[in-house]
Amino acid sequence: MARLTVLLRSNYLTQNNQNQMKKIITLSLLLTILFFTSCKKKSTEPIPSTATTVASEDIKVQYRVTSASGHFNVEYVSFEDDKITTTKKDVGSITFTYSFYWVPKQKLSISAINSTPSNKEIKVEIYVNGVLFKSGEAKAVGAVALAEGVYTN
Repeated sequence: MARLTVLLRSNYLTQNNQNQMKKIITLSLLLTILFFTSCKKKSTEPIPSTATTVASEDIKVQYRVTSASGHFNVEYVSFEDDKITTTKKDVGSITFTYSFYWVPKQKLSISAINSTPSNKEIKVEIYVNGVLFKSGEAKAVGAVALAEGVYTN
């Protein structure tokens, strides 16, 4: 009888420990999933409005600016909050990129100028669907690099 009691007690403790381990493992997995899904990387670039659905005729545009001086002003036309806007920015790095969706047959435009007087090269580029569409550069003090055009497919 004592053996049966010890055996039943041992079996009960083993099942109880297994249930506790299952709960701990399940809770650990849930916390890990929650941690990874709740973390979002913050972007320094403006994000196009998510309320706008991308139509099949829309094109993906990316503006790129490169300046050896590392400090320049950029002005570009883009589509934000369901309207065409002109944005001006002061950039303190060697490169700048901005991507958005655009409708064909509308004028794309980007210009940039070194903020401090410099004869270092500044280059602007417009990429449409990953292919260079227009570019411009300036190398003189006070000169503006300009790229603009109407993409028609």
